[in-house]
Amino acid sequence: MRSIAAFFWGVIGILVVLGAWIGVTGRALSPQFLETHLLDVVMGTFCLLWLMVILKAPWDLYFRAHGVAFEQSCATERKIGLEPGRAEYVKSLRPRLLVFAIGMHLFSAALITGITYFSHNAIGLYFAGFYLVSTLFRPALAGYGFLLNKLQAMGEEAYFPRLDVETLEGKIRVLEETYRLTEERTNTLSEEIFRERHEREEETFALRQTLDTLKREFEVALSRASTQEEVLTGLRALVNFVKMPSSV
Repeated sequence: MRSIAAFFWGVIGILVVLGAWIGVTGRALSPQFLETHLLDVVMGTFCLLWLMVILKAPWDLYFRAHGVAFEQSCATERKIGLEPGRAEYVKSLRPRLLVFAIGMHLFSAALITGITYFSHNAIGLYFAGFYLVSTLFRPALAGYGFLLNKLQAMGEEAYFPRLDVETLEGKIRVLEETYRLTEERTNTLSEEIFRERHEREEETFALRQTLDTLKREFEVALSRASTQEEVLTGLRALVNFVKMPSSV
């Protein structure tokens, strides 16, 4: 995304500079200038934009393939399994990308030279030369960046050995797995505790209901017992009353 944004702003900058040049010279309003140099301006703008395209797209692919091949070689040294055919695919792709990148420069130079020959426009020859020279210029800069990144990666590997990093990653994976199992066990225990609590609450509620029932039955029994005691007392009094005349 950053490279695309840089390319976009580069195009905008070129157009701004070109517009400023036309505005400062003041010749854009001249009919004679339009007749003699309009084709040069249009062709020069197109050639410049195309030069930016062939300097970026194919060479980015080529050096990205180099970077992937380097990472694959490091993975092979660490005995990390790769998908079958990946390394062979990148290995076969690199020379084709190189041929494609150089071919874009040569084809563009030949095309611009042919257009210049038939249109009798001298500015195309300059861009044809730029296309040929940039065939060496762009790989030199990109190769410098690639080599710098590769050395930086090797330096980081020496400072933080891959074996130590792999050991730490393995320990982290073990800790993550332990944490996951502990979390699952905790969730299971929480569910069991909640279920046990719910069952104990139901049992407590049922026990209270039973105690309330027994309490009511006991109270009824007591009331009945007191009523029977009063009846017995009355019967004894009646018997005693009946016995009193006979004794007299």
